[in-house]
Amino acid sequence: MTKKLLILIFAVLFGGSAMAYDFSAVCESGHTLYYNITSSSSLYTVEMTYPNYDNYNFYYNYTKPTGNLVIPSSVIYNDVEYSVTSIDESAFCDCNELTSVTIPNSVTNIGAYAFFMCSGLSSVYYTGNIAQWCGITFNDQPLLYAHNLYINNNLVIDLVIPESVIEIKPSAFCCASCLTSVTIPNSVTSIGGSAFENCSGLTSVTIGNSVTNIGDRAFNYCSGLTSVTIPNSVMNIGESAFLCSGLTSVTIGNSVTSIGNSAFFGCVGLTSVIIPNSVTSIGEMAFANCRLEIIVVVSDNQVYDSRENSNAIIETETNTLVSGCRNTIIPNSVTSIGNYAFYYCRELTSVTISNSVTSIGNSAFSGCVGLTSLIIPNSVTSIGKEAFSYCEGLTSLTTGNSVESFGTRAFYDCSGLTLFTIPNSVTSIGGSAFYGTGWYNNQPDGILYLDGWCLGPKGLPTGELIINEGTKGIADFAFKNCSGLTSVTIGNSVTNIGNGAFSGCSGINAIYSNATNPPAIYDETFSGISSNIPIYVPCGRVSAYNNAEHWNYFSNIQENPDCAGVEENEIANLQVFPNPVGNTLNIISDETISEIEIVNTLGQVVYRTEVNADNAFCDVEGLKAGIYIVRIHGTEIYQQKFIKE
Repeated sequence: MTKKLLILIFAVLFGGSAMAYDFSAVCESGHTLYYNITSSSSLYTVEMTYPNYDNYNFYYNYTKPTGNLVIPSSVIYNDVEYSVTSIDESAFCDCNELTSVTIPNSVTNIGAYAFFMCSGLSSVYYTGNIAQWCGITFNDQPLLYAHNLYINNNLVIDLVIPESVIEIKPSAFCCASCLTSVTIPNSVTSIGGSAFENCSGLTSVTIGNSVTNIGDRAFNYCSGLTSVTIPNSVMNIGESAFLCSGLTSVTIGNSVTSIGNSAFFGCVGLTSVIIPNSVTSIGEMAFANCRLEIIVVVSDNQVYDSRENSNAIIETETNTLVSGCRNTIIPNSVTSIGNYAFYYCRELTSVTISNSVTSIGNSAFSGCVGLTSLIIPNSVTSIGKEAFSYCEGLTSLTTGNSVESFGTRAFYDCSGLTLFTIPNSVTSIGGSAFYGTGWYNNQPDGILYLDGWCLGPKGLPTGELIINEGTKGIADFAFKNCSGLTSVTIGNSVTNIGNGAFSGCSGINAIYSNATNPPAIYDETFSGISSNIPIYVPCGRVSAYNNAEHWNYFSNIQENPDCAGVEENEIANLQVFPNPVGNTLNIISDETISEIEIVNTLGQVVYRTEVNADNAFCDVEGLKAGIYIVRIHGTEIYQQKFIKE
């Protein structure tokens, strides 16, 4: 807990007033300034601070500095000369009649809110040089309001960082709209966060070849900046580093591994970007709201050109962008595409995603209305929430066989998408994932749950709907109001059909269930469907369905037509057990059994073995749960139904 916080607590508890400084002195400009001693040893240092306060008013009995303030480099107290090295937090907060301030080169730290709300401040004068200014730790930037920085009484317009500087600290030149150009030498290795943020007059930046890191918001809101070349030395481009609306040209060096969140967000003039093969991560909204026509990869002096759907590789001596392309190629080095990475890049017409990408983030390509085709490679396992939502021009989709999940609204309102295949690898589809598309009748094997509202009014399924084997459940309202459906076939693996899943599907005239055990259903699962339609269930399971909760709503439950004609044997001493069976089906007969076949309800032989004995043991562990018929070949062929659990 700091000294000031302790004083403030004391003041609040006891209702008194307190002093926030050790001594005061009148400075050269005639202002009374307040100091705290930070070192009383041989260094003898002080920090500028604010005066008295109480629990009702932050300041009291305090005449705020006005006009032109000159902060001294040193001050004498009790015959000791103290060096002024710091401007304390809130030291000049709300001094809105302050018009200029002179900061001595002895100052190495400026605290938070030191010049907060100094709305009248127009100029800052610094008595040191540019290298010393770059060495100050800025927790607050006096140029927030002032915008004009004078070093040795010269307005800094064309800034050249001296070779002695190795780091430009965070916020060093933040809000210095007086700057028109910046030259950063090879000695500098890092550009701190917000170092040149809001330098609206900046039109030219030259970055030295030793810079490895460009910090978050480093050039954020530099609206006058039109062209940036990021040298090969740079590895990381920070978040919102170049959120510059006037930027039209960016060259990214071939050592960059990560492009931060919103790095080029809102660069509406940016129509082309070269992403080198070194990039492994493209952050959230990295190129969102850009008018990109092309993003290409340059590798081994080659440019991948996708004009007119060409995959030709054009040899070039330099990394020159081939103009006129409208294809996006994500480099092989990229493993993930961040949330909103290319959000509303309306000019893109196709995207090629490399085989190294494993995930596509939320809204990564949302609103890219120019996209017409999409191939998702086998490497991708997840497609994020709204990843391709509102891509209304998308007509072709090919999905790799490793995708496990589609996020909520992943292809929401992609009205041009009418038919595509979802791979068997998919285990979950998010709510409204394909709402507004023409997708139908393509549920994959293995879907864990179809989350509600997969389909919408622009793409309702019609005719026969088959829920394939492997599907375990159908979520609430998944096919609500699909009045064009005429029949539904429910796979054997389905255990739950959500409330309202088929409500309003008034055209359904038959339901076929292959599930041995009646799936759980609810009051509204089949609301609006006639209770008299035939419900076809597996052989021998009519009573189970008639007794199951909510299934007894239907009055016409009957065996699957495939059960007809299966005559049970009446041969004495022929035993088939256990029934239902788990892993091993035992068969004992007085006759010699030559062969045994097991047939499913579709008439397919799923098991066959030669016996030539009066007993047999059939390994049925690998069979799916359901109704089967065992055919026992002896002097005649005998048949008997059994249930595999």
